[in-house]
Amino acid sequence: MLDLPGYVYRETVFQGTRPTALRCVRERDGRSVVVKIPRADHPSLDVNAALKHEFEIARRLQDERILAALALEPIRNGYALVTEDFGGLSLSQWLPDNPLSIEAFLNLAIHLTDIVSFVHGAGVIHKDIKVSNFIVSPDTTRVKLISSAALLS
Repeated sequence: MLDLPGYVYRETVFQGTRPTALRCVRERDGRSVVVKIPRADHPSLDVNAALKHEFEIARRLQDERILAALALEPIRNGYALVTEDFGGLSLSQWLPDNPLSIEAFLNLAIHLTDIVSFVHGAGVIHKDIKVSNFIVSPDTTRVKLISSAALLS
C-alpha cells in the first residue's frame, strides 16, 4: 500500500479523488503520523505542486490549532506530505455520534471561528473550510484544521 522508506502503513484514514491519507508509523522514532500521498502513480504537476504548497503553508502557520506538517518526502513520481497524527476523526465523522448541547455547540463554533480567524490573520485563505477539514480528538475534543491543498497565501 505504501512504498515510502522509513514509514510503516497502519490504516487508511481517507481516500479522496486526488490524495489518500494513510496512518503510519515513522520508523526512526516510532511516532504515529499521517502520510498524504497522490492516488496516481504518475500524479500531475498540479497535484505535486498542491502538496508542496500545502506543506509550505502549514509550516508557515505553525500553531497548535493547525495540523503540523512534519516533512515532504519524495515518493514514486511525486511527494508525500507527512503530518502529525492528532489521533482524531474529521468533525463530519465525529458529530453524528456525539450530539452537542447548545452550550457545547456554541463553544465549538467559537473555537472554529478562532481557528479560521488565525489563518486569515496570517494572510492565508483556506478556500476549503468544511467540517471534514477539521479534526477532533475524541478523547479531549480539541480541534485542529487540516491545511488543505486549496490554501492561498
